[in-house]
Amino acid sequence: MTLAPTPIAHDALANLGVTNLAVWGRGVDLDGFHPNNRFANDTIAFRQKHAPNGEQIIGYVGRLAAEKQVDRFRELVGIPNTRIVLIGDGPERARLQTMFPAGSVMFLGSRNGRELQIAYAAMDVFVHFGVEETFGQTIQEAQAAGVPVVAPRSGGPIHLIDSEVDGILFDVNSTDSPRIAVQHLIDDAGLRSRMGEAGRRRVLGKSWEAVNDELTHHYDVARARVTRPALA
Repeated sequence: MTLAPTPIAHDALANLGVTNLAVWGRGVDLDGFHPNNRFANDTIAFRQKHAPNGEQIIGYVGRLAAEKQVDRFRELVGIPNTRIVLIGDGPERARLQTMFPAGSVMFLGSRNGRELQIAYAAMDVFVHFGVEETFGQTIQEAQAAGVPVVAPRSGGPIHLIDSEVDGILFDVNSTDSPRIAVQHLIDDAGLRSRMGEAGRRRVLGKSWEAVNDELTHHYDVARARVTRPALA
């Protein structure tokens, strides 16, 4: 049995001739990534350090690699009362650091554990530009943290976000669509709150325990399909 993370990945594999397919999504740490972290002292300190004048934080978590299209954060530079914070590292970091106006984007490097939980909690809007994702685990982590997500209407995000309900999917063929979506959320605290709460609700059934139970079920199905030779 081959397990695909989303229906779109399932269909792509089927079109390649792969058989015996099933969909198995990914889990998320619902306790570690939690909206209550927003009010923790270390989160408040993070915001005071990186948004000292009360700016809204536009954030990203992930590899700094070409396929993630992190360079498109240039489209968000200059939105009033915002700071852009990028969490992660990768082969594109050095090049990306030369592409943005001085001081417009903060590259904070890799984070894990509590530091990563704080980073998510401190964000007001999470943005992902990559259009080739088969899933989008960081989207789920942002949702678990209660942060509204803006992502492309392409690939994995289509199956993770109900646009205009728990996030916004932007038109991949429009250069204005991402900025408009982010600006919409920045301007409306109530909308950010509602979408963040809806995103949290969306992932509540995706604890690691729940998805591991699903995996066990897939194992049971696969085992039942095995043809064993008859005993002599």
